[in-house]
Amino acid sequence: MMSTQDPKILKFVADYKINLIEPAAMGEDDLEKLHSNLRSVLGFIKYSNSDKELSAFLSRESGLKALDVEAARVIKACTNTNIQINEKERSVDVCKAVQEMNDKARMEGREEGRLEGREQGRLEGREQGRLEGREQGRLEGREQARLETMLHSVKNLMESLHLSVEEAMSALKIKEDDQAILLKKI
Repeated sequence: MMSTQDPKILKFVADYKINLIEPAAMGEDDLEKLHSNLRSVLGFIKYSNSDKELSAFLSRESGLKALDVEAARVIKACTNTNIQINEKERSVDVCKAVQEMNDKARMEGREEGRLEGREQGRLEGREQGRLEGREQGRLEGREQARLETMLHSVKNLMESLHLSVEEAMSALKIKEDDQAILLKKI
């Protein structure tokens, strides 16, 4: 609204009545009253925020199969939809254009998902490898400590009771495979 009442300024201002169309507030019966490209354009704009409703509208609105290029430009501008418009053609199949756009987005999403999945797999694999490496290290450490303890016990028996290596191992009831390992360390 203009707040000035100056007659010098007001004589340059036209006071036209403006009818505003709000597609989102229109009912289905309001759209049905229209019989031109305007119905297709307003319906597309109305349902553009809901994939499900837009899909239903595209399937029942025959006017979108061969929409004038100008009307397709209006849809593209108002909904920020990346509809490919061939300027050499007289009409655009908006249904096909939206399907191609969705297919492209789906393919890009799949590829992005694959890349994220691969990266996640690598990270999980590395973490699993670290965990397995730690566990393997713990097991090897325990085994080494067990052998060192047996070696220390064998040496103590040999020294304190003046036993041979074989007699000390026999007295401690050390298994043959462990005896072979300990003999290399003595």
